[in-house]
Amino acid sequence: MKGILFAAILAASATSLAHADDSSAAEGVGKPSVGDQWIYEVNLKNGAGEKNFIQKVTVTEVLSHTIVTQYEHSGMELPAATIFDQFWNVLAGPNYRYSPNDGQGIRAILEVGTEWKFENNAKSLTSSDQLHRSGSSRVVGKETLTTKAGTFSATLIETNITARQANGPKIEETITVKTWFSFEINRWVKRIYTLVKNGTPAVQAAELIEFKRAQPR
Repeated sequence: MKGILFAAILAASATSLAHADDSSAAEGVGKPSVGDQWIYEVNLKNGAGEKNFIQKVTVTEVLSHTIVTQYEHSGMELPAATIFDQFWNVLAGPNYRYSPNDGQGIRAILEVGTEWKFENNAKSLTSSDQLHRSGSSRVVGKETLTTKAGTFSATLIETNITARQANGPKIEETITVKTWFSFEINRWVKRIYTLVKNGTPAVQAAELIEFKRAQPR
C-alpha cells in the first residue's frame, strides 16, 4: 500500500516532466486504460549468474501526460511503481528520477530510418548519485513477432546511451536497448536491455507472454 501511495503522489508532480516536444498524444499512440496489464517472461544475466522470472506490469493511473504503472515479480517484497510519459519514456522509478525523461520511449510516427537524439539527467532516489546521460534512437525495421501471447506487428527501435557520473567517483555506463514496440498492445512485445558498467555487462531480455486489456466499466 505504501508503494502504491508513493506512486500516486509522485505521479502528480511528474506531469511537469513530460517531453516538451510531445506535449499531447499524436496519431498512432493510443492511451492505455487503468487495469491494462502486460506479463513478461524475463531472463537476467549478470556477474551474479542467471535467473528467470515472470514480471507483471499493470496500469494503475492515467493522467493527461503520464502513465503510472505498478510492476511485480517473485522475490519482491512490495510492488514497485514506475511513471512514464505518454510515449513510454520513464519519468521516475524506484531508483531514479529523470529530467526531462530517460529517453528510451517511442515517437508518434515510427517510420524506418527515423532517428532522434536526447540528453537527460538521472538523480538517484536511494543515494546521492547523479548521472548525465546522452543517447540516440533509430527505427531499424518492421517485424512480425510470435510469442506465447500471440503474433504481433512490431517496430524495432535501437537505442544507445552513454552515462557519466555527475558527482563523486567516476562511473561510466553504456546502455544498448532493442525494443520491439507494437501499437496493437501499446507497449513492447520484446525488449533486450544491455548495461555495461565499468566494463561489467548485464543483459535483461523480456518477452510478452500475456496481455490483459482492462474491461470497460
